[in-house]
Amino acid sequence: MHRWRRTTNYRAFQSPVKKLRNWWRLWALALGRKDGRNNADADRIAFFRTVIMLQLFITNGFIVANAVRHWNNVPVQEVSTGRLTTPGAVL
Repeated sequence: MHRWRRTTNYRAFQSPVKKLRNWWRLWALALGRKDGRNNADADRIAFFRTVIMLQLFITNGFIVANAVRHWNNVPVQEVSTGRLTTPGAVL
């Protein structure tokens, strides 16, 4: 038996296109079962599911950013004037 075959990592020698196809296949499977009549249809469906996932992440990011921005933004009554103001507001 050739000793070099046991120690060589063959995955390191894969072409970038083959690695990208493998990642795309795994991502498409992670999105759900394979739908469509053939591989081209399944790829289109996976692409649309990816767009929906990106939209979901972006929307959730804006929601969380808004919640953090207004975390402790409650009106405070000033003793001297009696007006309601919010912390950090410009008068």
